[in-house]
Amino acid sequence: MKNNFVAIVLVIILIVLVSWIISIRNPAYLFSEKIQFKNLFEVYYNDTSIDTTKLKSVLENVEKKIRKSQYFNAKKRRLFICNNKLLFTYITPFNFDGLASNYVRRGNIFIASVSLDENLSKSLYRDYNEDLDKLLAHEITHSLLMDKGRIDRHPSGSELHAQRR
Repeated sequence: MKNNFVAIVLVIILIVLVSWIISIRNPAYLFSEKIQFKNLFEVYYNDTSIDTTKLKSVLENVEKKIRKSQYFNAKKRRLFICNNKLLFTYITPFNFDGLASNYVRRGNIFIASVSLDENLSKSLYRDYNEDLDKLLAHEITHSLLMDKGRIDRHPSGSELHAQRR
């Protein structure tokens, strides 16, 4: 009896782990809406109340910031707006109280919650926010560095300076 229980628990853990890995590698199926901005960004989200005009305005600002980087390239980035505690926690279990997580090797950036009216990214678990355009530029800079073979987890201030302007 005890062996059956252990086996069932191990199978459940394995199923959860495999589904999580599949979700991280191919997260688009978890989101119902998608827009493309130029050829730079694909943005996925579930919240049908998102104003795509405001979202495109934020993305314009992000593009201006990242084009200032010496590492800029026009590779398409995939942005995922979660706006949901359960979804963001599932996708980013080691950074669930953060504003965003960037899986640089996959090219996927997950944003916890956004307020496009205020241009803010908000933490879902604590009272903390930051300008959305600056946060996205910061996360994309991590990806730009990875594209150039730089795998620093936290780029130096000079490398991130252009995104803050």
